[in-house]
Amino acid sequence: KFCLVCRRLEELRKKENPAVGEKLEDQKSESKTYYGSVARDGINYKVGDCCYIEPDAFGFNVQHVQTKKKKKKKKKKK
Repeated sequence: KFCLVCRRLEELRKKENPAVGEKLEDQKSESKTYYGSVARDGINYKVGDCCYIEPDAFGFNVQHVQTKKKKKKKKKKK
């Protein structure tokens, strides 16, 4: 049987999940695989394209460098 609702739900699931494009052969690595593009939400992103990512989209364990504050020397007035 053909179910229009099931078909629509399947299309929405495919849009939400990222899908990789063609594999790049010129980028060789034993531990990594490189792809030329990725598609998500119906938009195809290629290498070199720009996109905006919300600041809270990813969590990174970054330790900021501690800077030493310099004390200002006070000059004595005569």
